[in-house]
Amino acid sequence: MNKRYRNQDIGTKDRIAVVGVSSGLGVTHMSLAMANYLQAVLKIDVLYIEVSEKSKLYNMVKEKPVYIGNSVGYLYKGVVYVVSATVKEALSLARVFEGVIIYDIDILDDNTSEIMLISNKSICIGSVSTWKINEYADFIANVLNKQITNNDNHVGFKALNYDKGKKKMFFAMTGCKVKKIPFINDPFSLREEDFDSILDFMG
Repeated sequence: MNKRYRNQDIGTKDRIAVVGVSSGLGVTHMSLAMANYLQAVLKIDVLYIEVSEKSKLYNMVKEKPVYIGNSVGYLYKGVVYVVSATVKEALSLARVFEGVIIYDIDILDDNTSEIMLISNKSICIGSVSTWKINEYADFIANVLNKQITNNDNHVGFKALNYDKGKKKMFFAMTGCKVKKIPFINDPFSLREEDFDSILDFMG
């Protein structure tokens, strides 16, 4: 492990859930960046679970099937991927996998919220652009808070179109602090200058 990037806040059995306010906000991109950082840099075993009816990743990762419990996964560049997973399958895998699990959640609803409830870290991604900040605030109030009211895990709020003014506005609207989503060019080919940004994103 690169000692410079050892982080005591990252447990070897963490469950990290990532969800977006809407599609196209970088949930999968940043989930992939985290998974590859944890595996390639910190040398932690990582299981990536795509909780979605339709897979974005299958055609890319399908070459090397592996078995985890009763599920079929795919080993790609050191990370094991389970694609198009149901909530039941995702919850089951949490009981058998001895490593970090990253949940890429397509839609947060009554079913998928169960995954956030078993995760010790959650990340919510939205946009704080002038025409999207209300959507983000509404999502927190009407979806996120209702789904995980009794959850004690840490929810980190991340945003596109970020600046200091929008940061203050977001806090005034929601009572939540927000951080900028870093630019990661290729989540499968990370550069050393990406490492601190990914760690900050995970915090």
